[in-house]
Amino acid sequence: DKSLHRAPYYFLLDLCTSDILRSAICFPFVFTSVKNGSAWTYGTLTCKVIAFLGVLSCFHTAFMLFCVSVTRYL
Repeated sequence: DKSLHRAPYYFLLDLCTSDILRSAICFPFVFTSVKNGSAWTYGTLTCKVIAFLGVLSCFHTAFMLFCVSVTRYL
């Protein structure tokens, strides 16, 4: 369908994809940490990488929502 080939739909697709990737990458580590009594057992580097990916995902989500709202306004 050609009506779906517009910028807001690409932004929403990107938003969904990033949420799925965050769920697949970050959440298993966080759930395991909570299950172990908030003890991180994966090492310092993994902690920093997972924390960075979580923060990056939050900023990416906010930016994509901003892009969707700007394209809808215009």
